[in-house]
Amino acid sequence: MVIGKRSFIPGRPKAGRGARPGGVDKAADRPTDWAPAELSSSPMALDESALRRESELRRLSVLLARGDNAYQYVVETAARICQTPMALIALMDGDRQWVKASVGVDTAPMPLNQTICQYVIAGGGATLVLPDATQDARTARLPLVAGPPGVRLYAGVPLTTSQGVPLGAVAVVDLVPRQLTPVQIRTLELLARQTMLLLESGTPAAPPG
Repeated sequence: MVIGKRSFIPGRPKAGRGARPGGVDKAADRPTDWAPAELSSSPMALDESALRRESELRRLSVLLARGDNAYQYVVETAARICQTPMALIALMDGDRQWVKASVGVDTAPMPLNQTICQYVIAGGGATLVLPDATQDARTARLPLVAGPPGVRLYAGVPLTTSQGVPLGAVAVVDLVPRQLTPVQIRTLELLARQTMLLLESGTPAAPPG
């Protein structure tokens, strides 16, 4: 996850930045193709859970799925409800994290072992809420926490397929330590469930007008 330079205005999509994986083609205003990576030789990609995840991504053609407007609606709703400047739908392919949709977060892929989302998919289906990422031994030394931009609040809900395989997370991020309310956490979980339905259906519905 890379924090963008632009500030987030709730309810307003990010301005186009040209074609990126899983992003929007600035010239044509349409999603670009986002091809799954070839199986990697790195240890993280070769463990059983990573191989199952890659298999599920290919089965669902998730990284090639259209309907980015629906996913953008999810992250904008998550940011608004949780009152955070950043939100994202992250998908894990091998040893990389891809961003399917986001507000306040760049869509460039990054190594999975540098992300907080890695702990969401390893959490057995549980929601991960870190009021202050500097106070958790797993995340305190991650570059995005220890260095700029200084991630503090992180809350992520796993995206788990009907086969029980976690593919990624719907997450919100803030740069100040704080708690989320039970209602905010529950809403984030419902948005993750809706996102997984969209991913598995292959025919995302248009967001409410």
